[in-house]
Amino acid sequence: MKKLIFSVMTIGTLCFFSPTAVNAADSKTTEPVVVEKKMNAEEVQAMIRRIDEIKAMDFKSMSSQQKKAVKQELKTMKHNLKVVEGVFIPVGTLIIIIILLLLL
Repeated sequence: MKKLIFSVMTIGTLCFFSPTAVNAADSKTTEPVVVEKKMNAEEVQAMIRRIDEIKAMDFKSMSSQQKKAVKQELKTMKHNLKVVEGVFIPVGTLIIIIILLLLL
């Protein structure tokens, strides 16, 4: 019974003090929160086509401002395509959970 209580308390503590929660408490920026919307397959295909167009461009004939604009566009598309849904478990917490499972 003591091991069960100890393991539940340990897991609860690790989940409560995750690195993302600590980083969120430390940040003092007042940036607006943006809610991500789900993209459908057509939007994803349009982004992939645009990325292929950008790869085919001749960057030597572009000015530095145009290059920066294209680079910024690629960054935003990469961010939009990398939106991951699901539960995020920090690596440290996952390792400790596995160790606890092996010990018990």
